[in-house]
Amino acid sequence: AAQATADGKADAVHDHPAADGTTLEERLAELQAQINALAGAGTWGTFLDPMWSIATGSGPGEVVVSISSFPLSTREVNSIGYLMDGIGYSAPIAASFTIQTNTPGASESIAIRVEQSTAIGGEWSEPKSATAGAAVAPSAFVDADWDLTPGSGTAMATVEILSIPYNGGAAISAIEIQYNSTGSWIALSGVVPGTYNVAATGISGAATGRLRAVNAVGNGAASPTKAVTIPGGATAPAMFGTNQWALGQGTLPGSVAFTINALPGDGGSAITALQYTFDAGVSWTAFSAATTGTYQITGFTAGQSRTGRVRAGPPRQSIIPSRPPTSTATPSSRTCPTACSR
Repeated sequence: AAQATADGKADAVHDHPAADGTTLEERLAELQAQINALAGAGTWGTFLDPMWSIATGSGPGEVVVSISSFPLSTREVNSIGYLMDGIGYSAPIAASFTIQTNTPGASESIAIRVEQSTAIGGEWSEPKSATAGAAVAPSAFVDADWDLTPGSGTAMATVEILSIPYNGGAAISAIEIQYNSTGSWIALSGVVPGTYNVAATGISGAATGRLRAVNAVGNGAASPTKAVTIPGGATAPAMFGTNQWALGQGTLPGSVAFTINALPGDGGSAITALQYTFDAGVSWTAFSAATTGTYQITGFTAGQSRTGRVRAGPPRQSIIPSRPPTSTATPSSRTCPTACSR
């Protein structure tokens, strides 16, 4: 009975109306509404046209927003919001700020507002447009971006790309290497981090290399050089010296005899053919062997003088090219004596 009496009194307190006819629950709800209203009281102003401007930035893809005056706001303002491509971002409160867009050289539309946070703020201004800063050539590779070591084959170098420099606002289309800071730039087979084996044609031993990145705007600056030892490769055989061969009468009718006393330098690969010519190098014919000795060539008219020369070389498919007949280092000629046969 006592509990029932207590419950009845409690109900009477909740249900008993105030002098204006409202219950306690209604009064509490009204008070909470007033607290909520006070917490969000005030308004945010809106940026009008004369209050701000937008211009092309100095860097690739950049635009700059400048603010000459702020709208009157009675609510808390913590940042400046900007709307780009339908997405809202926040920038610190300042007289100007730079926005990085996604497309260098293209027109970009921006609207701004004052805001408490990215999610809470005033009305967006009318948008304004400016051309984003144009793309530039890529930045240079620094030492930490790459490495250079001897290649996995003759006349090769290995380039390891560890990281890619800033692309200047346009995609990198090539990465190139230059040996010994002179001559042609050679493109690597890719433009992403990785290991690339690159030809170093005509280079053997100590050398240097440097890199550059290329985009649609142009060539980036060259990196500092790095030293490398290029694995040596075979070269063309040396020309015959005057004491290494001779041309004289043969022992057979209508013949001449080439005598090979010594072979010239082989250029790093074995000499596989010796050749002679009687028409100043227009055509070459191989001897029957590629060693020292005497080789008789028949088919001439007795008493007819012949002028010939020789060279060392490989078969047509060899990796060592034959010395061209037009070379300024042409082997000395020998003239057969008046009687070329016995």
